[in-house]
Amino acid sequence: MSCARSLLVGLAVVVLAACGDSSSPQGTEDLAVPADLLAARPDLAAPDLAAPDLAAPDLAIADLALPDLALSDGAPPSATDAGPSGTDAGAVDAGSMPTTETSCTDGTDNDGDGLTDCVDPDCANQSCGTGCLCSGAMKTETLCADNVDNDGDGPKDCADPDCAGLSCGSGCTCSGGTRTETNCADGVDNDGDALKDCADSNCIGRSCAGGGKTCRANGTCQ
Repeated sequence: MSCARSLLVGLAVVVLAACGDSSSPQGTEDLAVPADLLAARPDLAAPDLAAPDLAAPDLAIADLALPDLALSDGAPPSATDAGPSGTDAGAVDAGSMPTTETSCTDGTDNDGDGLTDCVDPDCANQSCGTGCLCSGAMKTETLCADNVDNDGDGPKDCADPDCAGLSCGSGCTCSGGTRTETNCADGVDNDGDALKDCADSNCIGRSCAGGGKTCRANGTCQ
């Protein structure tokens, strides 16, 4: 029985030594084993478990401080970043720009698609000014009797290829880059070349009177 009691006492001493003395302020004092027990059982001596050996590292609160996240870093843009009317300076007011170009004479890309006036498909068959029509992505002359270069390409009236087949006045049609007489029975020099009706070579083969008569090469109407 005495051996069993000694064994239990020894185990208790080891446990207490490992846990430390709770009555000590720091839990750092070594627990002494009774001298008579150590004499009988020297193997029961407790190891030196000083509390400083088990001390936790000194983690100062400053070491765990969060980074300085200034409110300005995530703050929304201020009113000073806005445009003149309080809107974003880089924003485009979609409602202020038309979606289709309708003014084809002002040299401006009105719908913001990178194409201006007749070059913009929106202007196809639209007027580009007096005597001018947008066609084939370019200005074309349509008024061929006003002595004006309406499409601004240099040639005017019948001299402009755009006028081929178009009227150059009453009884006159542009053909081959010149004015040609087409009314050969009105007694008028319609093309302004000083020759009228059958006397004008433009009238050869054309009707010059009723009854199926036509202008002949000799300048007569037969």
